Amino acid sequence: EFKAAGLISPSWGKTFNIVGNKDAERFHAFYIGAGPYISVRTDFQVDDALIDLLASNTNVYRANTQFDIADTTTAQGAGAITFGYRGRLPLLTANPTERDGVYFGANYNYLRGLHYENLGLNLRFDTDQAGLVALQPTTTPVIPNRTTSKSGSGLAIDVATLVSVQRWDFGFSARGIGNRITWKNRESERYVLQNLFDGGDFTTIELPSPPGTE
Repeated sequence: EFKAAGLISPSWGKTFNIVGNKDAERFHAFYIGAGPYISVRTDFQVDDALIDLLASNTNVYRANTQFDIADTTTAQGAGAITFGYRGRLPLLTANPTERDGVYFGANYNYLRGLHYENLGLNLRFDTDQAGLVALQPTTTPVIPNRTTSKSGSGLAIDVATLVSVQRWDFGFSARGIGNRITWKNRESERYVLQNLFDGGDFTTIELPSPPGTE
């Protein structure tokens, strides 16, 4: 099993000072910005028996066996409007420098969903009595399921703090806290490949819309 996830969320905007400025030992400011918010997540699974067979240095034949490969990949694209806070407080030290201080930052991201894509792929290989790939009349070897949406909304929160003392910096940050998008009006369809050998095309089957939101 292999799982991976990634997030791209650059933001461009402007910081407006309320008290002091970024060079003062004490300042407070708010930030307004915007940018894309894109996330991708995948979960790939392969039958252990199939891995062992393909990794063998000698020919291996497994009679009357079913091998499965499955993958679910979800991609979400949105536009983010960001409202943030920036601040700094003085740090009482014996010999403070211009950098010394406690820095704070937080963002609230309003997410407007533009596109949702969920693709689930299931592959099945069956072998006959000789251990060769065979098509079973009652099974479908390849079935991709796809769900899409173009309407959604959500939120995400980013926080960070930094303590600067002399030449040392100690910081903590977390991005995408509670990030979620509620997608509406989802549509689903299935692509079916009935035969692995005859070179036929996929057959598209419209599926009922999934209930509720995601």
